[in-house]
Amino acid sequence: MQFLRAQTLEGALEHLGELGDDARILAGGTDLVIPYLQGEMAPQALVHIEGVPDLATASLNDRTVLGPPLPHRPLATDEVLGAPHPPLAAAPHTLGGWQPQAAGANGGKICHAHTAARTEPHHSRGGRKG
Repeated sequence: MQFLRAQTLEGALEHLGELGDDARILAGGTDLVIPYLQGEMAPQALVHIEGVPDLATASLNDRTVLGPPLPHRPLATDEVLGAPHPPLAAAPHTLGGWQPQAAGANGGKICHAHTAARTEPHHSRGGRKG
């Protein structure tokens, strides 16, 4: 397997464009390790995006933007993010120990819709009763 470390967003997109379906994006890795070890996937390449400065960020302007490789732990410890979003700040504490909180990335949980490890705020489909 080829391991490609992207330094820029353009570099990551270039790798993915060249490799297509033969590549997987790697940020925290928690969503890739188990399927890989169980033989459910065998990508020819991993494009590591954790170090891409444009992606590993969070910002609050007119809306809150979380970069996919941003680990869960900063959401729990960053007062600027936590103040306007208390559920978002509380969610990382539900993911287990400090290791998945520090290494796991938000993008994988959202993209793969892991219901047991969801950190994004969501609304129930049912309306409010009363």
